[in-house]
Amino acid sequence: MKIASWNMRGFNKPLKQRHVQGVLKKYNLSVLGLLEVKVNVNLVDRMMDTKFPGMSFMHNFHMCTNSRILVMWDSKDVRLDVLGMTDQVIHVSVVCLHSQRVFLASFIYGRNSVVARRPLWDFLINHGENISLPWILLGDFNCVRYPHEKMGGIPIVARDMADMRNCINRLELSDVNHVGCYYTWFSLAVSSKLDRVMVNHHWSESNLDVFADFVAPGCFSDHTCCVLIRNNWWFSGGGTTQFLLKKKLHGMKRVLKQLNERHFSHISSRAKRVSEELVEAQSNALNSGVIDNSIVALRRKAEFLLEAERLFLSQKAKCEYLKHSDRCSKFFHGMIKRNIKRNKIVALTLRDGSTSMDQNEIADEFVNFYRSLLGSSMDRDTLDTSLVALGPKVEEASWEVLIRDVSVEEVKSALFNIEDDKAPGPDGFGAAFFKKAWSIVDGDVIVAVLEFFRSGKLLKQWNHASIALVPKSDHATTVNEFRPILCCTVFYKIIAKILTNRLVDVIEPLISQAQAAFVPGRSIVENIHMAQEMLKHYARKRGSPRCIFKIDLQKAYDTVHWEFLQDTLRFLNFPP
Repeated sequence: MKIASWNMRGFNKPLKQRHVQGVLKKYNLSVLGLLEVKVNVNLVDRMMDTKFPGMSFMHNFHMCTNSRILVMWDSKDVRLDVLGMTDQVIHVSVVCLHSQRVFLASFIYGRNSVVARRPLWDFLINHGENISLPWILLGDFNCVRYPHEKMGGIPIVARDMADMRNCINRLELSDVNHVGCYYTWFSLAVSSKLDRVMVNHHWSESNLDVFADFVAPGCFSDHTCCVLIRNNWWFSGGGTTQFLLKKKLHGMKRVLKQLNERHFSHISSRAKRVSEELVEAQSNALNSGVIDNSIVALRRKAEFLLEAERLFLSQKAKCEYLKHSDRCSKFFHGMIKRNIKRNKIVALTLRDGSTSMDQNEIADEFVNFYRSLLGSSMDRDTLDTSLVALGPKVEEASWEVLIRDVSVEEVKSALFNIEDDKAPGPDGFGAAFFKKAWSIVDGDVIVAVLEFFRSGKLLKQWNHASIALVPKSDHATTVNEFRPILCCTVFYKIIAKILTNRLVDVIEPLISQAQAAFVPGRSIVENIHMAQEMLKHYARKRGSPRCIFKIDLQKAYDTVHWEFLQDTLRFLNFPP
C-alpha cells in the first residue's frame, strides 16, 4: 500500500487530471491527498465520477472558500474513516484490507501566515497527545523546520519556526527518511522545504518502516509530489524464517525494478547527456569567470552514471580483464554482440540424428535430456564395504568439527567469501546485494540459515536453480556438447560453503593421493606429467610392461545415487 500527497495549485485543468491518473497508476497508489485543488464544490462529484471512477473520496471544501484538501482512495485496498477535519487538515484512520493493519494519517495544507497556522498546531496537539496508534502526517505545512530549509528570499527567523517546533516536540514527531528533491517548493529565486512527512514514536516502534520520495513536479505545479513508500524489506506475515526471508526478497523485486527503470534505464544515453551538460557548464564558468556550485554536483552525477555504465557493460560483456579499466565502449559493444551470437543455439542435432532449427524443438530436447538425467532413478549395486574398510576413516575426535552449532561468524564469512560477480540464481539476487545491504538483511539471513541447520529442512524455493548451457567448443551440435552450469541462490551457496569449510580439514586424509584435481595443494598437472612419463618409450619392445586405461567418467556426479552417498558416509564413519 502506498500513500502520496501533492499540492497541485489547481485541479480543474484536464491536463492535470490526466497526469494524476498516470501518477496513481505509475506508483500503484492506494491513497492520494491533493492540496489546493481549487475545484468548485458543486463540480467535484462529477469530476471524480468521470475522471476517477471506482475511487472513494472526501474533502473539506465546505469549511473553506478555496477548496483546499481532497483525499481519494481505492476502497478495494484500504478503508478510511474521518476522525477530525478543519480547513487545514483532514485527520483519518486507515485500515489496510490486506494486512488488517490500522494507523492514523493527517493530510495537511497549512495557511500562509504564522497566526493563521496556529489553529492547525492546536488541532494536532489536541488529537495527538492521546494517540496510541501509529500516526503519519504529510502534506504542505507552508513553513520550514530549520533555517537551512529555505534558500533565497527573506531570511527565516526563529519566530516563524517556533510554533511548528513546539508541536513537533510535544507530539514527539520525527521526519521520515526521504529521497528525491530536497527543496519541495520553488518560485523564481526562492526554494523551500514546505512539504514533509512526519511520524510519531508509535510508528517508529512498529514495522511500518517507510521513506518519502519527493518527485519533481514538471509543468503541473511548483510543489513536488510526495510519494510515501514502505520499505519492502520489512514483512509482517507469518511462517518460517526461511519463508519470511524469501517473501522479503520477493517484495524488494518490484521496488528495485522501478529504481532501475527510473534512474538507470538507457544508462549510456543518460551518461552521455550528463557528461555533455557538465562540459557545457564548465565551459561557461571558465569563460565568464563565475564558478557555480552546481558544477560540483553535476560532476559527481556524471562520474556516478559513467561508473554505472561501465559496470553494466562489463557485466554484459563478461570481460574480466577489463573489470577495472576504461569503458572502451566500442570494444565492449563488440564483446556483447559476439557473446549474444555465440550463446544462441541456432541448430541442434536431435537424438534421432536429424537436425532441427526450430527453437521449441531445441528447448524440448534439452528439457527431456536433463529430465531423464537428473530426475530418473536406476538400479545400483550394493556398496562393497570390504573395499571401504581397507581405506582410512573419519576419526571420532573430528566429529566435533562437523557437528558443532553453526555460528553467526560462519554465516557471515561464507557470504563474504562469495565473489560479487558470480551469476545469481533464479531470484536474481547476487552476493553483492547481500553484502552491500548486510546492515539491514543480516538478522534475517543469519536466522534463516541457522533454522536450516537446526531443522534440516530447506525451503524448496532456495533449492531452485537455473541451468546455463555453455558450449564446449565453437561447433557444438548435440546436447552432450554443452556444459551445464548450475546457478544457485545465494542462500543455497551460503549453506554449501559452511558445509564445505567444515569438511576441508576432515576429508583430506580420506582422499587418495592419486586424486590430483579439485583438492587444495594438489594439481591436475601432476597426473598429466605421470601420463607423459608412462607413455614415454611406450612403443619400444624392450620397455617394461605397462598398460593404460581411459575411463569415461562423463557426468559421474549427476548419476550418483543418494542411497549410495548415504551408505558411503556411514561406512566412512561420518557422524549421523
